[in-house]
Amino acid sequence: MLRGPQTAGGLRGRTERLYTFDDLEAVENTLHRLAEIGFVKKLPRQTGYKEQRWAQLLAGDVEVAEEAEAAPPERGPSDRERIAALEREVAELKQAFENFRRNFE
Repeated sequence: MLRGPQTAGGLRGRTERLYTFDDLEAVENTLHRLAEIGFVKKLPRQTGYKEQRWAQLLAGDVEVAEEAEAAPPERGPSDRERIAALEREVAELKQAFENFRRNFE
């Protein structure tokens, strides 16, 4: 399980050289026993994934990023406003460069 959070099916396939589980239920039972003694934990289902993942805790607890609730997007400046601000900034930088250059003529 040191590869990161994995599904029970993924673990079954990756452990066949070490131990052959009869079915996914056997994998789940083993994972629940390991969770009881603090070796693994079942992570909450994340958006975009079909199955929940399990994470090993041998190197410490695993932090799961909380799903951000869908908040309305913040209203930002329009493209025209952004372009106008950039054009003003470029003009100011050109002027500052010209002033700087004049000091060395």
